[in-house]
Amino acid sequence: MRTIILCMLGFSLSCVAMAADPTLKVVTTEGEKNFTVAELRKRLPILTWTIQDPNFKKEKSFDGFSLQQVLELGGASSDKGDELVFQALDGYSPTISLEVASKHEAMIAFQEHGGKSQWQRIQQGKAWVSPAPFYVVWKEGKALPESFPWSYQLARIELVSFQKKYAKLYPASLTKGSSEYKGFITFKERCLRCHSINLQGGELAPELNIPKNVTEYWSAADLKAFILDATSYRLKSKMPVFKGSLSTAEIDDVVAYLKLMKANKIYN
Repeated sequence: MRTIILCMLGFSLSCVAMAADPTLKVVTTEGEKNFTVAELRKRLPILTWTIQDPNFKKEKSFDGFSLQQVLELGGASSDKGDELVFQALDGYSPTISLEVASKHEAMIAFQEHGGKSQWQRIQQGKAWVSPAPFYVVWKEGKALPESFPWSYQLARIELVSFQKKYAKLYPASLTKGSSEYKGFITFKERCLRCHSINLQGGELAPELNIPKNVTEYWSAADLKAFILDATSYRLKSKMPVFKGSLSTAEIDDVVAYLKLMKANKIYN
């Protein structure tokens, strides 16, 4: 029902989920290419992996296609960008450097192994959602750092130059090695997938800089505590719990970066 309503309202990405044969879009500086599951089946071998899945929190088996081979079909190469952006139907938009991604095996899963007609659902805050139409799966499973994107409801993969694509996140006053710079790196890896700064980034969670920077209406103590564990403020929040995966110093750095961006508001 949610997908039908979004399609009626004109949210074209969401309409992908309704297609009998879902389409994955691969975008580079040279344009975009669309691939249906049927077409990918004809052009690429089907992989089957069994992994310890961090979203399902148990062992799962999936059928899919090599991420590297999908990117090659789409014309993506290192001379066309340095960052992969995985865009989901709900606005979730994690990124990972092409260099890091190339050192690990990933799959674009299109079904649970065995050809099951329905995916098992994943809990997302108060809701349970299907990973369809596509799900980014890493062969090393939950052994990988939490910064790796396990993007479900995937509709689009884009290869970009990070500095060009997200120029509004990186002010000239940001000094490498500073607390603000370290906070920027952590924000890029852990927060940008859901939140935006100056409307650049994910669309799943609130914009954090314009018109008001989050540090202008949250106290530093509450903001740091909220980042650490959003569920201690909002029961069943969609925001992941970072207790145990982000240190106090890392959270301090993120807040320092957010404070810096207060003086770097860009509206267009």
